[in-house]
Amino acid sequence: IAGWLLTPKESDVHPAFNGGNTLAGKLIVLDAGHGGTDSGAIGTSGHFEKQLTLRTALLLSSKLKQEGASVLLTRTRDQYITLSDRALMSNQQSADAFISIHYDSTTDTGAGGVTTYYTQDQQQELASHIQRHLLKNNPITNRGIRQASLRVLRENKQPAVLVELGYISNPSEESLLHTSRYQETVTDGLLNGLKSFLNSK
Repeated sequence: IAGWLLTPKESDVHPAFNGGNTLAGKLIVLDAGHGGTDSGAIGTSGHFEKQLTLRTALLLSSKLKQEGASVLLTRTRDQYITLSDRALMSNQQSADAFISIHYDSTTDTGAGGVTTYYTQDQQQELASHIQRHLLKNNPITNRGIRQASLRVLRENKQPAVLVELGYISNPSEESLLHTSRYQETVTDGLLNGLKSFLNSK
């Protein structure tokens, strides 16, 4: 694994600061799904999933830093990183939470909604907090939390989830996903879900 993956750059991790920030002292790893040669799903508009996941991760990163959290992004640009390396980064940095950000796709163009996945039983609590807050003030369908054997979660020893934040294979839903309003809504949901989970400890 590349050394830069294991040592957070100063630009990627902001030290926690004192004050009323509920996430001060917490390290969150944000994983923008896909990247580089792995485009992820291709939306009905022709946009790649990898572009949208990075947009969401960068926006959420900014909000987390404003709350005093330290943030490590598995990628900050369009590059390929293996699933094992993403999980290893979380493990070696002893992250307080890991969120892998994705957008869904299926041959059924009418399918839609938000899903939060976990693999290990100890990840279920984080998944519940995240999914509950994702649906607040969000008009999208609730597809619930689901357990699945996903490598980025299976090899992750930290509290970790993978979120599917809507279907880019659904033309009307994809249009919504790209709006600034939706991006604000889902990143607020992820932020508040993390705060709810971490503050319950």
